[in-house]
Amino acid sequence: MSEEKKEEQTEEKAQAQEAAPAADVKKEEAQAPVEEAAKADTEEAVSEETVAEEKAPEEQPIEETKIEPSDHTIRGMLGRKLGMTQIFDKEGNVFPVTVVEIGPCTVLELKESPMKVKLGFDPIKDHRLTKPQLGFFKKAGVAPMRTVKEFTSTNNSIYKVGMELKADFFRPGDYVDVSGTSIGKGFQGGMKRHGWSGGPAAHGSMHHRRVGSVGACATPSKIVRGRPMPGQMGNERVTTQGLRVMDVDVEKNLLLIKGSVPGHSNGTIVIQRSLKKAYKSFDEKKPVVKHKVNPMKQSKAKAGATKKSGGKKGK
Repeated sequence: MSEEKKEEQTEEKAQAQEAAPAADVKKEEAQAPVEEAAKADTEEAVSEETVAEEKAPEEQPIEETKIEPSDHTIRGMLGRKLGMTQIFDKEGNVFPVTVVEIGPCTVLELKESPMKVKLGFDPIKDHRLTKPQLGFFKKAGVAPMRTVKEFTSTNNSIYKVGMELKADFFRPGDYVDVSGTSIGKGFQGGMKRHGWSGGPAAHGSMHHRRVGSVGACATPSKIVRGRPMPGQMGNERVTTQGLRVMDVDVEKNLLLIKGSVPGHSNGTIVIQRSLKKAYKSFDEKKPVVKHKVNPMKQSKAKAGATKKSGGKKGK
C-alpha cells in the first residue's frame, strides 16, 4: 500500500507541475489587456496634459506704465500731513516745509460723462465699512480704502482700475493748492476769532474784550447777517493756494511743501496743482533788470558833485 500511495503522489505532483504553467499563461493572458488599457489611459492623460500646457498662455507679469508728471490729466491726489521741518538750499538759505505723505492712491473707477477719476487712499479693515461700501471695492477688485474722492480729468485712457499713483505725480518746482480741515479751537471770543482790537484798557472802562453794540436802532431793528461774533473757531474746510513743492522722495512717497498746510498731523489733505501759478524750475534765476538812466540827469548829478567837491576844496 505504501508503494501505491507513493506512486499516486508522484503522479499528482507531475500533473500539478504540468497544470501550473498553463494557469500562469492564462493569468498572464488575462492581465495583459488590463495592463494595456492602463497604459493607454496614462498615455492619453499625459498627452492631454501636454496639449493643455501647450495651449495655456504664459502668464506675463503686469508692467507698471510710468507716466510723466506733465502727462497726468487729473489735477491732484490724496495725502496725509505728517508734520513740519526745515531744509537748506545750496546757498544756505533756510526754508520751513511741511512733510506730506502723498499716496499711494489707487484708481477705483473711471467715469466718462462727465469725465472723472475716482481715487482711494489709506487702506482700512473690512469690518469698518458697510456692506454696500465693501461691495463697491469687491466689484472693483481693490482693497478697501478709508478716503475716496473724485477728480475731474481730460483723458482717462492712460488710467486703469487698480493702478497706483505715487509721489512721482509731482515734481520739484510745482505750485500746489492744499485743502484740509483746519484744527478746531473750540468756542472763542471776538478778539481771538476775528482780531478785534478791544476796548479801552484803563481802569473803570468796563469794556475790555466784550462785544458791544451789534445792530442798528429801529431800522432795521435786527442784527445783520454776517456780523463777526464770538463762536466756533476752526474745524472748517480751508485751502491754501500757491505753495511750492521743494522736493519729492519717490521711494518713501513724500513731498516737501514750502510753508504751512491746513490741518493737524496725520490729517487727510488734498493736494492739487495750482491754476494760478505754473511750474518753475529751481535752476531758473530771475533776470537782472537794468534800468535805463537819463543821460541829462546823470550829467546834472555829476556836475553837482563836482561843484560840491570844488567848494569844499576852496574853503
